[in-house]
Amino acid sequence: MVTNVNKAVTGCGGTETRFSKELHHASEGCISSNYPHGLRIMKNIASFGFRLAVIVSALLLAVAALVTVALQLAPPPADRLPLLNFELDIFKTILAGFVVGMLGILIPAVASETRYRFKQRKESRIAYSKAKTAVDYLKLRLSVSNLAEATAALQQAHFRKHVAELFDDFGEWLIKRYGKTMNADQWDKMMYGRLFSARQIVEENAEQWDQLSPEKRIQLLNNALPTKSEIDEQRRTMHTVMWTFKIASDTPKAELVATIKATAHTYQGIPGLIRKCYGIAPDGSSVVGIYLWEDEAAAKAFYTPDWETKVTKRWGAAPQPQNWETPMVVESAERRLIAAE
Repeated sequence: MVTNVNKAVTGCGGTETRFSKELHHASEGCISSNYPHGLRIMKNIASFGFRLAVIVSALLLAVAALVTVALQLAPPPADRLPLLNFELDIFKTILAGFVVGMLGILIPAVASETRYRFKQRKESRIAYSKAKTAVDYLKLRLSVSNLAEATAALQQAHFRKHVAELFDDFGEWLIKRYGKTMNADQWDKMMYGRLFSARQIVEENAEQWDQLSPEKRIQLLNNALPTKSEIDEQRRTMHTVMWTFKIASDTPKAELVATIKATAHTYQGIPGLIRKCYGIAPDGSSVVGIYLWEDEAAAKAFYTPDWETKVTKRWGAAPQPQNWETPMVVESAERRLIAAE
């Protein structure tokens, strides 16, 4: 299988090159474009110009106010009026020139920032659409792709997911698609879980992938890449699964506890897994693993044939599952209720 996967990656070398160029383009046009050098300069100029305009305008107004008060308190001699009028004309000219100069700085800076903001918003929407479409159509694309093409499709979908998440407007598109129940962290976790599960399925079937029919590939990918209607149905409730293992009667409890302690860390960071509890029967005749999942899709994506084979070898017996829909979880110590959507 490893050999086939390596061939697949090598076989899409052109795709890798294209991804490298696409990544470089994203770095130039997307990552660094959030704060391009020219825009930063214009923003700094606009900010400095605005502060300077406020300060100088305040000083000029203060001077004008002082002059007005002084003229009221001590009217000048008639022979000095022409000179004062000349000085007032100079003051008006300086003030008008200053205002025009500041407008000449501020207007281009604001216009530049507005144009950039419009462009960034447009690019953000395109990036999100590409990411969403890449995952939405991934199952169909994989079903008609050979191993090399499937590898490239998974890489591209994962890449586009990361590009979409770079933009500040990303959360807005999520709300429009899913409503206020979805945020960026939840979307990232959900999409990563699907892509990772799909990748695992392709890897596990790499030897025979090119020989599988499209129908068989879709069947393998159904749990990892559900349709929107399936997702909406699954998101209505959390999901609990209890796996029971029958243990040989002569197995010491200390050995069971040691096995639990040695393997528990492997369940950290599993996409969609909220909590796992272990249990040992008082007589040591069975061990249970109780899993609380965000939804049924996450559970199905995790419980692969390879996982069942591994845990059967670990406990010396094939596990028997029981499934429950879980509409509510009570966190008693925290005085908190967790309701399913």
